[in-house]
Amino acid sequence: TDGLGQQPVRGAGQMMPRIQAMKDKMSETEVKSESSSGRISVILSGTGTLKRIDIDQTMVDEKDKATLELEISETINQAIQQAKQIHLQAVQEIVGDLGIPGVDRMLAQLAE
Repeated sequence: TDGLGQQPVRGAGQMMPRIQAMKDKMSETEVKSESSSGRISVILSGTGTLKRIDIDQTMVDEKDKATLELEISETINQAIQQAKQIHLQAVQEIVGDLGIPGVDRMLAQLAE
């Protein structure tokens, strides 16, 4: 036991290097999403950090602030969902080997 009356998780000691490798991979991974018009694109890291927003000059020239704001929000949210899926898949690869009861159900809820 761990001194607190709990059994250590099988293979937990081997997880730290895998978790760090996953964090490194996620920070280097890029997710790109484009608006439905194709005039706005955003790039996020796999950890969800916004790296770049590209806006077609015609969006700025049209001066339709409401449309511009809406497309930016929608495009960023799409990219965030993609980054979450990539991150979730990486976590599933790591914890899937541990055989923890109910972990699949928990991860499925996080994906929603």
